[in-house]
Amino acid sequence: ADYDTANIYMTALMLGIPKTQIFNMSEDQLKRVEEELRKLHVDNKPQYWGDNLPVEKADELTIGTDWGVAVQLINQQDGPQWELLIPDEGATAWVDSWMLSARASSSVREVAHAFIEFSLQAEQQATIARSTSYGVTNIYASRHMTAEELDRYYLADGSFLTRLTLWQPLSEDQITAYRELWKRVRQ
Repeated sequence: ADYDTANIYMTALMLGIPKTQIFNMSEDQLKRVEEELRKLHVDNKPQYWGDNLPVEKADELTIGTDWGVAVQLINQQDGPQWELLIPDEGATAWVDSWMLSARASSSVREVAHAFIEFSLQAEQQATIARSTSYGVTNIYASRHMTAEELDRYYLADGSFLTRLTLWQPLSEDQITAYRELWKRVRQ
């Protein structure tokens, strides 16, 4: 997948654009972002944000963006170990959710609720963190994790979430401007 907004947001943060402005940048800010993205594209510096780092190329890369899953896979192999980190400038994040149609039958609702309840159990949350490095939603998951895992997944860091900026809805005009910027950069 091609994550235009993720690349634009991260580049804006790298350029020092305040996190409160990255979801509604001015024309001047967008020009600065476009100039920097063009340099990165031409120089082929970091891996552009895709779904995950290419595990098979891990030994060729020094920096990249990742959902966290590929870092977990890379670190299970022999070779250089990778670390997830948040740059000093900050990072962006979003919250995924599960939804169930109001029109779902009672049997579908029952199975969905059972799955959600199972997934939210502390032990299952610890397993999810180990396999994906995603954050947990059950604070008791820490009881099923080692001190090293708590550090690795930032669960022992009380300031972790304050360094993340949750994605905000974009106006149609901003979506258009960001997509057009990204198309120009990728040409």
